[in-house]
Amino acid sequence: MNAASCRRLLRQWLVPGVLGVLLAACGGGGGDDGGGPPGSIDVSAANQDLLVRAGVIAIQGDVIGGALGVAASPGRAAPLASGLRKRIAALIGPEVEACFVSGSTSSTLDDRDNSGAATVGDVLTMTYNDCVEVAGEVTNGTFIATYTQINPATLTIAANVTTSDMSSVSSTRSVTAQGDFSLQLRFVSVTSETLHLAVGQALAMAVTTPRFSDTITLRAGYTTDSVYDSTILPPGGTVAGLTSTTASGQVASANAAGYVTVRTLQPMLQYDVDANPRSGQFEAVGKTGSLQATVLSTTQVQIDLDADGNGVFDASKVVLWSDLF
Repeated sequence: MNAASCRRLLRQWLVPGVLGVLLAACGGGGGDDGGGPPGSIDVSAANQDLLVRAGVIAIQGDVIGGALGVAASPGRAAPLASGLRKRIAALIGPEVEACFVSGSTSSTLDDRDNSGAATVGDVLTMTYNDCVEVAGEVTNGTFIATYTQINPATLTIAANVTTSDMSSVSSTRSVTAQGDFSLQLRFVSVTSETLHLAVGQALAMAVTTPRFSDTITLRAGYTTDSVYDSTILPPGGTVAGLTSTTASGQVASANAAGYVTVRTLQPMLQYDVDANPRSGQFEAVGKTGSLQATVLSTTQVQIDLDADGNGVFDASKVVLWSDLF
């Protein structure tokens, strides 16, 4: 799933709950790394592929998609779409709604101030019961979102989200997520929006594909910032839409048996039509050693390794996205 699909998902989720209120209206995330060391493990030739994979998952839309139980492939509707289209402002619930293909969602708004509309402090609980919005992709589990900001003047909405059992399964990938994060979505214009995400205690995603299985954990203070513009065309392309993402913070991999600090050096740029980013660069810094991953194209990534941490790359190689995922 690409970042644009996740962004559309969040628009569909957050907007219905506050749309009435709103209409009555590149730098890194800079997250706190908790003051600890940059990593608990050394970066080496043995684990560089694992760490690049973990970094890509953390930086790209898989963060949000995994957390909300999404395993959609690029350019396809997100599984949460139908349940999140409902106007939460009018919802007290529980309200059960059929998903597009099969299954259902159950939604309840805890209207804390009895205003009859979504306001700051209200709590949305949404449960997915074998929900299939796209054929072959099944979502289950519950998330709880507490609205923290609804600002008509700046067209900004925000919420704190927790989940302990969200899962999504498709023919090519399964994701199970638990943890908490805050997010803020701002509509810059009718064609552009920004999204800020910050992990609270931790956000763990167990990801399985035909090629690998790992649990990627975004540690406390991890942040991502992205900008989406639906009018930008890829070179020579006819389908518009571009997401630019930066990120910073500690990312753990169960397979690597520890964590490193990940930071984008150049924004990751991904068009709606692409399964992978077209450009971008990030670093992963460990207890000793570091690496840089540079996107060469939608099919290739270059990995430069500085295993001894002396600031000089010891080795370099080019790998296929398909080799990683």
